[in-house]
Amino acid sequence: MMDPNTGLRKAREITKAIKYDNTVAEIIAEIQQLAEKTRGLDKGILKYCINDVRDAAATLESAIYKLEEAWEEAEYQERCREEEEEWG
Repeated sequence: MMDPNTGLRKAREITKAIKYDNTVAEIIAEIQQLAEKTRGLDKGILKYCINDVRDAAATLESAIYKLEEAWEEAEYQERCREEEEEWG
């Protein structure tokens, strides 16, 4: 069994890949370049769709950070227990 601090570090290692992933930005850039080369494309619709993608990416990133909250709470609780034992 590992302590919460080690668990938190491992959880952060696991989630780090998606936090720093640049796939969404790369796809949007390529789509925008393609749009510039496409005749008759409604750029208003494209802008709306790109905003949806950005919003979804932000929601995913937020959810990924929330995955770590269980370990952060466990680490906090362990520190509180250790301080209680130390002081009394």
